Amino acid sequence: MPTSDEAFTGDYEVIWSIYIRCNNLQKLRAVHIPALEALIGQPHGGEGWLYEMRAALRAFQREEEEHAKLMASIRALVRASMGDTRPAVPLDEAIDRVKSRISQLAQDNDPASRRRS
Repeated sequence: MPTSDEAFTGDYEVIWSIYIRCNNLQKLRAVHIPALEALIGQPHGGEGWLYEMRAALRAFQREEEEHAKLMASIRALVRASMGDTRPAVPLDEAIDRVKSRISQLAQDNDPASRRRS
């Protein structure tokens, strides 16, 4: 398509997503985001872009914090399990316990059994 000095007057819509993978939040804020803003300009006077980026960063931080908490709780459970000195439950008994628990949960959640009580 040949270039033109005339302004484009047609109808267009720009939809795009950019993902920046960076493990250092300070570097992301200090280097990558400003560089990207300089590259693409400031849409909507900068407000829309900044708001969306801040919201995305907050969501990312929440997810990272939740993941860290989950991993810490899993590590604690594994440590507790490894330090448990009780004898192991035989497989047949463990299966019977699980079946019994499932049966109990099914009874507890059965609307018909609630009406009888």
